[in-house]
Amino acid sequence: MFWAVILIALLAFAAYTVGPYVWGYCTRGLVLKGRVNTSLVALTFDDGPDPQYTPQCLEILKAHNVHATFFLVGRKAKMHPELVRKIQAEGHDVGNHTWAHCHHWKIGPKQAIRDVRAGSNELVQSTGDRVRYFRPSFGVMNLFSYWEARRLGQRCVLWSVAAADWAGGAGGKSADTIAATVAASLNNGAIILLHDSGGADGAPETMLHALPQIINEARRRGLRPVALREMLETAGSAR
Repeated sequence: MFWAVILIALLAFAAYTVGPYVWGYCTRGLVLKGRVNTSLVALTFDDGPDPQYTPQCLEILKAHNVHATFFLVGRKAKMHPELVRKIQAEGHDVGNHTWAHCHHWKIGPKQAIRDVRAGSNELVQSTGDRVRYFRPSFGVMNLFSYWEARRLGQRCVLWSVAAADWAGGAGGKSADTIAATVAASLNNGAIILLHDSGGADGAPETMLHALPQIINEARRRGLRPVALREMLETAGSAR
């Protein structure tokens, strides 16, 4: 009896945590990268909007004539709605990164649903448009956060290239190292994870120094950096 209870508990935990990844992969509700037969790569930025770093990021993107996708935290969006509208007005995609940036393996179903829904509602209110994409905080979702995002009509998007730029700044990764990390895995259909807020002290600033290098390296290889909408809705997506 004891071991049966343990087994049931383990299976329930696996369904709650690993289940949405398996289900999303099998049903194409979870996106890891674009198709390899495309010359597009997607730049994505998590954890903003940030009043110090997001405007600088937008200026760099404008200078290089590049569109990207910003996965925004709802509570930050509520504090800086003008930045959300600026992101949208400059042609970038806005994605749901939950309301409070919680780790969804550490919270219950009701809180997970509220976290996804509140983040989405704030972005809809700020932009006046529907939100197409969802990225769970830390890349971690549970069965209920996945279902809620899908109920809201949002595709769950993770990444294929992680710059680890959150560790930048003093004592962390340099801009050159961040750019090299991206370059090492940069290929057709790549979805690149960057951060315009949060992380170690000075991390977003270091990312900003690396961003032009990343864009230039992609173009040198014949790849075109775009927002997710252009990649996924014109070229489709792989697993």
